[in-house]
Amino acid sequence: YNAIKYLEGDFVIAVDDRRHGVWCATDASATWPLYYKLSSGELTISTRPENFKVRSSDDIDIGCIMAVLNSGYPWGDITLLKAWKALRPGHILRIDRSDSVSVDCYFDPEIDESVQGYQSSEELIAAIDIALTSIASRYKKILLPLSGGIDSRLIAVRCYALGIPFEAITFVANVPVGADFDIASKLV
Repeated sequence: YNAIKYLEGDFVIAVDDRRHGVWCATDASATWPLYYKLSSGELTISTRPENFKVRSSDDIDIGCIMAVLNSGYPWGDITLLKAWKALRPGHILRIDRSDSVSVDCYFDPEIDESVQGYQSSEELIAAIDIALTSIASRYKKILLPLSGGIDSRLIAVRCYALGIPFEAITFVANVPVGADFDIASKLV
């Protein structure tokens, strides 16, 4: 699992290593999301949230729903279901032979001195375009949650400029009047 630091590009990897145990990771930008569930000594992983099975309302994580309603997105590793977690970008999940579970960061661009960042706005836009084109190649249409902030507005503008089919949605309820929410409502 030390080799993960040397992989580049978009990937999701899961390995059952007889010497070290089971481990899985996603690329540092999580182009392909990776979800996992640990239950009775078994690890279940998926890149597709539609594989999650909800048997009753007890499976739903109310705390996560509140976080999503308050902030617009799930934080950290939480999903809307109690049993499922998201493996964050640049992280690796390990289960050793004694069933000890750990999630560690293998790539943190904020403290990695070899990551130079973008040198120009054109370089940033080019990287966004590549990522959006990659995502769009896997789906007929993108559903874009639009908060009105600069990041979601930029993604909407670039999808439009690239001709990527998308629908934008916004959720405005019990929030104070504010520029971001007004912009999101107008854009949608």
